[in-house]
Amino acid sequence: MTYELTITRSEERGTDYDATHPGYITLEQWNACAAGDAELDLINHDPFINQPAPGFCHWLSYPGNPERAMQPWFAYHNGTVRTKADPPVMRKTLQIAAALDAFVVGEEGERFTEEMIDEIEQFMQLALAQDKPRK
Repeated sequence: MTYELTITRSEERGTDYDATHPGYITLEQWNACAAGDAELDLINHDPFINQPAPGFCHWLSYPGNPERAMQPWFAYHNGTVRTKADPPVMRKTLQIAAALDAFVVGEEGERFTEEMIDEIEQFMQLALAQDKPRK
């Protein structure tokens, strides 16, 4: 299960801002944050579309599924940072947001917290337990 998350400083719904918006995270702020985090690899290239992408990075220390096709990523976009997240990435996203003096919102505009991620993990564990064949 993945879910799109956005790191932002804006209380407004929406994620595309210009540099005059009070919630804008500059590319320089994001690059400094990513460069200062030893777990992030700032590659400035989006491998999905094989194009230059300033502020694109991989999370090198992902503790989740080692079979995952690609390392989790964080992408800078118009004053925000976006990712597709499972629970481990959700937790990392909260850490990054704190470093940027920002917060995390989900696809529906909900603000993410540690408690919310705990609930998601519990739900996923229950769903997996129900899917296991019984002997």
